[in-house]
Amino acid sequence: MPLDLLSLLSQRRLVRRPRRADAASVEPIPEPTPEPPHDAKPSSAAIKIKKLSPIFGARVVSGFDTATPASAEEAATLRSLILEHKLLVLPGGDLSAEQLAALGNSLGLGPAQAFGAKALAPYMKVVARDVLALEYGPESPRADINLWHQDHSWRGAPTRFELSYAAVSPLGGDVLYADAVAAHASLSPRLKALLDGATNVTVLAKGYQNLDVRDPKYAEVLATHRPVAQPVVAVDALTGDTWLNVNAAYSVSIPEMGAAESAALLPMLCAHVAKPDHCVRVHYEPGDVVIFDNHRLQHYAVSDYWPEPRRVLRMSFAPTRIAAAVAPERDRPAAAAGPRA
Repeated sequence: MPLDLLSLLSQRRLVRRPRRADAASVEPIPEPTPEPPHDAKPSSAAIKIKKLSPIFGARVVSGFDTATPASAEEAATLRSLILEHKLLVLPGGDLSAEQLAALGNSLGLGPAQAFGAKALAPYMKVVARDVLALEYGPESPRADINLWHQDHSWRGAPTRFELSYAAVSPLGGDVLYADAVAAHASLSPRLKALLDGATNVTVLAKGYQNLDVRDPKYAEVLATHRPVAQPVVAVDALTGDTWLNVNAAYSVSIPEMGAAESAALLPMLCAHVAKPDHCVRVHYEPGDVVIFDNHRLQHYAVSDYWPEPRRVLRMSFAPTRIAAAVAPERDRPAAAAGPRA
């Protein structure tokens, strides 16, 4: 068959190499985008949460690594989530006390707070700057912290935020949290009006009855921290929430009332905060970091894990003076009418 030269030349033209004059029209191959370093922190937009309950609390399910300090953007996002949900659980990790301190101090929750009388208990010890370890086990007595309380509420300026890290967490050892904002909201209008302007006296010694007052260090702490008056109904400066500010561990009396009235009403108010309607039980998985609002929540540590060993690291942040709530005029009790002329 004769060769079709025109056809052959046409095919060669289709596959020819570009001449020097055509080189400028050839698009360059784009350079590959460099991968970010493995230790780069993700954007805070990647932080995803799941609510723990309809009342309060949330768990971060992805987008944050507790092994390294939070970036400024991540810290702002986490603070916002803590204020919104009152309690936030960060995903687990294997952290040293120093890593936990770096993580906690990177969150911008305020200055770390000294532990005061806590460090005097036999099962507690300072293990790093700003970090306290609570250690229990078969050789120690059953934990005696199973009571409803707000940490450092015996101070004029109690802790604002608390951070707990479950270093060793057997089955059990959960923590119950109660929403003091929901507790105030569920009071009757008549009782809210009665509590307007009332105070409750908080005393350090009531919450540490296991310590020996003859211990010079404990006696010094008691002498330094005299009883203080806290508002029964308080307002949160950061969120505007109104909350019921009494707790069974440290509140001893309502001085605006008679002794019998105070003795009847104060335990009722403390029990009201801890109603199941206001509570969430948080199960600590090993490595979980839990941050909670110590003003608007109370907590109760369950010691059902004993005699299994348990180790929890704690940090306290931002002591804040509590302000009394100012009730609207419509909620104030009407002034008593004087005698008719």
